[in-house]
Amino acid sequence: MYTLYFLGNRMKLMLAMLQRPAYSCIHIMSHPAELARIDAQLWWLNFSVLKDHALISTQQILRTWPRALLPLLLAPLLAVNGCVALPQAQHPAANLTAKPTPASTSVVQLPPAATHDEATQDHDPVPAALLQDSSQTAVDGVPMADDQADATTMAPVTLDSDALHRFGDVWETLRAGFTLHPADNARILAQRQWFASHQGYIDRMTARATRYLGYTSSEAAKRHLPTELALLPIIESAYDPFALSRAQASGMWQFIPGTGKVFGLRESWWYDGRRDVIDSTRAAYDFLSSLHDKYHDWALVLAAYNAGPGLIDKAIARNAAQGLPTDYWSLSLPAETMAYVPRFMAIVQLVQQPELYSVHLTPIVNQSYFRVVSIPGQLDLAAAAKLAGISLQDLYALNPGFNHWATDPEGPQRILVPAETASTFDTALASLPPPQRVITSHYRVKRGDNLFRIAQRFGLSPAELQHLNHLHSRHLHRGQTLVVTEAQKPLDSYRQSEDQRVAEQVTQTASLHRIHVHVTRRESLAKVAKHYHVSTEELASWNGLSKKSVCKRGQQLTLLVTKTTHQPAKSIHEHAARHSDKHKIRYAVRRGDTLFSISRRYRVSVDEIRAWNHRRHHHGLHPGQDLVIYVAENSDDS
Repeated sequence: MYTLYFLGNRMKLMLAMLQRPAYSCIHIMSHPAELARIDAQLWWLNFSVLKDHALISTQQILRTWPRALLPLLLAPLLAVNGCVALPQAQHPAANLTAKPTPASTSVVQLPPAATHDEATQDHDPVPAALLQDSSQTAVDGVPMADDQADATTMAPVTLDSDALHRFGDVWETLRAGFTLHPADNARILAQRQWFASHQGYIDRMTARATRYLGYTSSEAAKRHLPTELALLPIIESAYDPFALSRAQASGMWQFIPGTGKVFGLRESWWYDGRRDVIDSTRAAYDFLSSLHDKYHDWALVLAAYNAGPGLIDKAIARNAAQGLPTDYWSLSLPAETMAYVPRFMAIVQLVQQPELYSVHLTPIVNQSYFRVVSIPGQLDLAAAAKLAGISLQDLYALNPGFNHWATDPEGPQRILVPAETASTFDTALASLPPPQRVITSHYRVKRGDNLFRIAQRFGLSPAELQHLNHLHSRHLHRGQTLVVTEAQKPLDSYRQSEDQRVAEQVTQTASLHRIHVHVTRRESLAKVAKHYHVSTEELASWNGLSKKSVCKRGQQLTLLVTKTTHQPAKSIHEHAARHSDKHKIRYAVRRGDTLFSISRRYRVSVDEIRAWNHRRHHHGLHPGQDLVIYVAENSDDS
């Protein structure tokens, strides 16, 4: 069976060729008779005709009655637009179950890259290869995790040559457990080229992974899972346990709150299990195992991990109804998911043969970098770091699930410390007197005090302060005595706490002001968003639209830009204004409250409240909900 490669299908063929000549390649699977007719028209064009390779089955194109006319229509268009021949290889749908047959190693020259926005706007299942642009810091228009402005910088763990000699290199152990053996195709090739040309990205990712990869690798092996899955955090977060996506997915495994709750990842003011190294790894492998029980195909498993099983089920049902293959490589999915599995397979190939692709992987000792130590109750992280003889930053790197300056009194009753930490630490910690674990004192309520202001002063949430004192309401009276806990060091010393991470992002940005732009001919929300380096979701949110809204010529759109540089904001939550004369409070939503009424009360804008609380849509508020607000010191925040 012979194959020519083009984009589009059926009636979209002509439109694609006229609108985007560079992408005019569809995949035509023909019977010998059809091939003969096509060859008769195209022999003089010197096109490469390949065997046994198709990305998308389009036999229905050739089943229509004017099959004899198809070559006559294609020939002049192909002569103008060109055709791309891809290397011979096994059908990628089979690439996760068996080793590939030998394939050609010829280099493919791909056509110019399409933009992510164009592809999604036209709902065209554009192969990732045709979207690749190695000059950018993204593949398929989807930014790589480490290229986000707020990616956590971590120095690599000092390599112990004796331990490396004794336990070996984790990369070698991973390779020994590889079972997926992905065959090559153009979509994987594009992703692999990006990684191979960005050694700096790999170095930054590896520096973070030195703390975690030994553990994630060993846990995969214990559960008899493909060890390749330990590489998934590279795609999800670049092994950044503090990563937070615009969809509010958190941690190195990037769980959204709902899925995290399903898999037992608890969230409280003190603690977020989605960032916990141990709990999130357990939950991720539970999730992946359950998906494999459902699909029995690791490519579909990975796609469902990214997009959700519901979306994958719909895509499979859609293909099945049309008589099309239902493997991952044949499905029409969102651009991010179309790139997700090829990106993962590209990483697997690079780890399998780094020398072949001129990539350097820093050696990592094949041993968990940390060990677990039980704690007798709530513990100030500064006290733990001092006993362990490490910095607070290093302790947070191993315990990223703790949101603030202490562990959660409700658990988990453990902390992680470097494996080399002396056993005397365990004894000293167990015998630490309660006043040295967490400072507890009493505070007498003064005139003008309220629960929010007192909680802010001691680094607590109003709900925590209320719980600590068994208060049934938030109303206080002058002279009332409250029990409070407070950090042993100034709160800004806990640089990796949630508040300090947000504050650092905020203080690095300039204040914002609005600009207005008018939509020109053929512009969409996606194109305007790309031009101003913001997401489509943010632009839609700023203008009360959905990301699928159609823009009209001349329509006015509002954007947020920095005053000092007159450049667009990179991300709305990174530019929440905070100044030296403001402090952070947590406001409990009351019955009848709206974002507008709250903004009027505290003299801030609705956009600022949305930014501080990562609210991109106009979902309603509910009583008891906590909102973060930055208010002036002299404001009435009761």
